Amino acid sequence: MNNCSLCSVSPSDKLWSERGFFGLICKKCDVPMIVLDEHREALTDDEQATVDSLQLKHFRFTKPRGIGMGSTGSHWHEHYI
Repeated sequence: MNNCSLCSVSPSDKLWSERGFFGLICKKCDVPMIVLDEHREALTDDEQATVDSLQLKHFRFTKPRGIGMGSTGSHWHEHYI
């Protein structure tokens, strides 16, 4: 989607990219995020398992913030604190 800030993230802003997701530091709240590589709002069970694995790999000492998608509308992502 052309007006989605998560669809237009610069490759140089991504911390890592793998298995259909990428890591990013939120510009609004300065915490790490995991973002789905495609624009949709829900994950499959397999994708959720992938997110859990990526969180342990990249953001091991954090937990999901659970604040929902907020201003990004319908692009799945999760903040970690």
